[in-house]
Amino acid sequence: MRSSIGSAMDLSVCWCSSSSSSWVCSLLLVAVVVACQGSFLRGGFAQEWQEHLEGEVLELSGSNFDAAIANYQHILVDFYAPWCGHCKELAPELDEAAPRLSKNSPPITVAKLDAEKFSAISNKHKISAYPTLKLFINGIPTDYTGPRRADLIVSFLKRLVAPDVVVLDTHSALSEFMVHAGGNLPIIIGFGLEESTLSAIAIDIRQRAWFAVMRDPTEQIMEGYDFDKKPCLLVLQPKADERHVFYGPFEGSDFTEIIYQNLLPLVTQLTYESLRFVKEEGRPIALAILEDEESERSRNFLKKLKAMVPANRDFVFASVSLVGWPEFVDTFNVGKSTHVPILYIWNGKSDYYAIDEQAFTGDEVEFGILKLFHDFRANKAVQHKIKQPSLFERLVESIVHNILYIFIFIATIVLFLQNWDLGPSARRIRTANEDEDEDKEPLNSNFSETRTTDTSDDSKDE
Repeated sequence: MRSSIGSAMDLSVCWCSSSSSSWVCSLLLVAVVVACQGSFLRGGFAQEWQEHLEGEVLELSGSNFDAAIANYQHILVDFYAPWCGHCKELAPELDEAAPRLSKNSPPITVAKLDAEKFSAISNKHKISAYPTLKLFINGIPTDYTGPRRADLIVSFLKRLVAPDVVVLDTHSALSEFMVHAGGNLPIIIGFGLEESTLSAIAIDIRQRAWFAVMRDPTEQIMEGYDFDKKPCLLVLQPKADERHVFYGPFEGSDFTEIIYQNLLPLVTQLTYESLRFVKEEGRPIALAILEDEESERSRNFLKKLKAMVPANRDFVFASVSLVGWPEFVDTFNVGKSTHVPILYIWNGKSDYYAIDEQAFTGDEVEFGILKLFHDFRANKAVQHKIKQPSLFERLVESIVHNILYIFIFIATIVLFLQNWDLGPSARRIRTANEDEDEDKEPLNSNFSETRTTDTSDDSKDE
């Protein structure tokens, strides 16, 4: 490329020297520079662009980082370290999410940067932990604090790059919006409402839900979404197969509270990702512990628990099963003798509250649930501490999580001891030992001298 640039520059200089039109020379020089820049971008960034079209994760470096941020309107960058275990767990999730995000409208590029190798860039963006994800929108970085599983990463990022409130005009636009929103986040639609009614709330919690408005829904839409008048607010929880319709008021604190209370399903199934949202609610958690989410007994228990939700909004309701998350259930001291399903009130930290587990057996489940709520409010429920890992378990966990650092530390100590200068006294000892070794002649040498002497004596006798 350098030879072509050089020949082009030579040509322009020669032509300009024979011309009296300096402005023509200037235009030609500008054209050459632009052509060279275009050639650089095509040559230097062609591979990354092709990878993006194929939906692969771009490998960024010090030479192409700024160009990538400038060229892609939406780009998620994973600042990682090669030795980081969590980074290695995240990598395949990003690999899976990348092709789906590249087909989004607008497309979202996924990239990664070795933050230790290119420390100047990571320091510039204040990277202090690995992995750190940042979403750059038109070059402006935003911390990504969403989930780390591929399908949830896709849902989360699609929501972040979408408008705060989507305005729908037709039935087909509504259908396309529902498909695009997917099933991982709640969907909140204001039928017969203005965009301004939802915009302030949508900006505050845009990462938690999809928002849309349709000013003039048809009779067909009203029938299909099962509401009989407008304006109304429809809240859908696709994963929980729940829908709620509200007919006002559409202003003030009551309206805001309705939306916030319906960001979660009636009873949220706890996972690593959903646990954070449940705890962020800041309310005591009515936690149902089940044997299996799919068993008939568990479904009946959850049905009765859901019926209690509207009248007990001072709690946030959640469930977890022995089959789905046994490690989490174990912290509540649930053993083989514990009768499940059972309900506890958990403060989201180290304390939980209970009543006699027999209150949740037989036909008295509703009574047991209400009694737990009453006793908790009256400070009569029995307080327990969640199970803490033993000293040995914490030690093992610490070793496992820090095995690389331990290995590096031991290797450093070994190398240090091998090269450690022990000071003058040690050198004197070492010198004395070396002198002593020199005074001791090898056995083979003495034997050789003896043989030589004997031979000479024999020759003299002869």
